[in-house]
Amino acid sequence: NTFDNYLEFGMVIEKPFMLLLIAVLFLFVDKKNFLYILCVSFLVLALSGVKVEKYITKKVLKDIFVLIDNTYSMMCDDLKPSRIALAKKYAIKLIKDFNNVGVLSFDRGVDILCMPYDNKEKCIKKIKALKPKKIRTDISMALNFVNNLSDSKKTIIVLSDGGEMRIKGDFVFLGLATSNGAKVPGFDEISKLNIIGDKYFSYTELNDLIKYLKKSAFYEVKLKSFKDFSTKFTLLCIVYS
Repeated sequence: NTFDNYLEFGMVIEKPFMLLLIAVLFLFVDKKNFLYILCVSFLVLALSGVKVEKYITKKVLKDIFVLIDNTYSMMCDDLKPSRIALAKKYAIKLIKDFNNVGVLSFDRGVDILCMPYDNKEKCIKKIKALKPKKIRTDISMALNFVNNLSDSKKTIIVLSDGGEMRIKGDFVFLGLATSNGAKVPGFDEISKLNIIGDKYFSYTELNDLIKYLKKSAFYEVKLKSFKDFSTKFTLLCIVYS
């Protein structure tokens, strides 16, 4: 996922003192012998080591890691048909919209369903097969796991109903629950939306999240290359001589 490229050019002269020879030529050579001066000037430029620098700045989309909360509160039906069903649907949507999406499920531990650029169909099958576990979640642990998973630039998206404690960090929270909540199947407790993190999208704002990713979840890479013109100036000198 590479976006707009920007080109910049610059010139480098490795031995700038050699250019003084051109000035010397104008002092001791007949000004009418233009071709001779031109020839020697090209030779001086060749000896000075003239190179053109080319910088290409690419905007590259960060790897996207989707974390799916796979604990039993995600079985609540305040979102139809259930929170976990919506989480699966949204994760699959992100996989289809972006090439570089990795997906993990988490509870007290983390399971890697796929890494960025893995086979999409296999990943989708694993997502569909997820079954929530009757244990509490540890979101901080899951975030730390993903941050240590690779050195690549990354955007982390947490699909969850949230946690009891507000968690700081560089991630996006897509809240999959309502403020009124619902009864957790098989338990006497009510699970409500608990917002974590600073970047929050509601379960109704998946399209806004996708727009955010396309606009903001990238970084710039600046590549530099050199083109040596010394040989060309030498050839020009031979041609004019």
